[in-house]
Amino acid sequence: MYLVKLPEGQAVRWLFTNDDPRLEGCPYEVEENVQFEGADESNFWKQGPSATQTAFGRAVNDPRVYRQFRSLDELCDAGYERLLGSPQSSASWRSFNSLNCSIGGGSGEGRTSHG
Repeated sequence: MYLVKLPEGQAVRWLFTNDDPRLEGCPYEVEENVQFEGADESNFWKQGPSATQTAFGRAVNDPRVYRQFRSLDELCDAGYERLLGSPQSSASWRSFNSLNCSIGGGSGEGRTSHG
């Protein structure tokens, strides 16, 4: 799995892809061989809704492991450092960028302006 580190101020700051995003023209920093346990995992909401906001972090003992937690308390208890910004996973840079071309690297081809 690959991690694209998107610019600060974007709705998504950490993008995890299965395919190497550099091969599809991704202009941002890419980290290889990472693991991501996200909110789409079946066990994430198994305990019901969280009373607090979710938290995203990186394992202190293995900086290639990232995880979305149900709360900041769970993140701290698991020994992760908190990272600011929202994570998302996508099959590829191309599929992510086609929906989010304003982030950069997208040419907006096939889109029309109404107004």
